[in-house]
Parts: sequence; C-alpha cells; structure tokens
Amino acid sequence: MLYSLIGTCAMNNVNPYEWLKDIFERINNHSVNRLSE
Repeated sequence: MLYSLIGTCAMNNVNPYEWLKDIFERINNHSVNRLSE
C-alpha cells in the first residue's frame, strides 16, 4: 500500500517525504473527539 501512495505522489509531482510528513503531523495533532471528521 505504501508503494502505491508513493507512486501516486510521483505521478502527481508531489514530494512523498513532505506529503507523509504532513499526514503524520495532521494525525498527531488531530483530536480523538474529532475522529469522525
């Protein structure tokens, strides 16, 4: 699955490292009370 996400990043000219970093930061800062969002 991770290879698929990285491949999609590459096809869309998105830096996979920066994208994953952003996702992990968002997950880390997301409140448990807002999981349905």
